[in-house]
Formats: sequence, structure tokens, C-alpha cells
Amino acid sequence: MGEVARSLEENISLTKVIERLSRNLARRGLAHAIGEAVLKEGAVKVTEDTLLIVDPTDITKKYATKMEYLAQVRDGSDKVLGK
Repeated sequence: MGEVARSLEENISLTKVIERLSRNLARRGLAHAIGEAVLKEGAVKVTEDTLLIVDPTDITKKYATKMEYLAQVRDGSDKVLGK
């Protein structure tokens, strides 16, 4: 967050910029609005001949014991099940 705040080069304290950005990130509906904008921009690049390829595998986190959404997955690289 600090790197983004610094890149804005605003004439207020860095702490205040970070507080404002953090508050706005928590704003209800922001994720949906960003998702819609990304989909809209990408949709113009998808044609009838576009291939959409889905890879349902993931990379295992061998040493993770506590991690948000940690679950059993198929590791596409090692072709094994793991967390």
C-alpha cells in the first residue's frame, strides 16, 4: 500500500494517503465495480473464435499450515494432491 501511496506524490502525509486508500478499498461494492470494468474491457477482445482454456489445478503450499482458503488441490506441476 505504501508504494502505491508514494507513487501518487500527493502534498499530504503518507500516513493520511494510506489511511484514505485503505478506507476506500473497504468500500462496499468496489470489488464488483472493478470486476465489471475488467470484464467489459476484456469482452471486446473475445470473439467467436477465441479459445478460453481453464486449468483447474493449483500450486501446493508445502509448508503452509495456516493460510486463508487452504484446501486440498491437485498440483499441476507435480501431479499430486496436496494443500
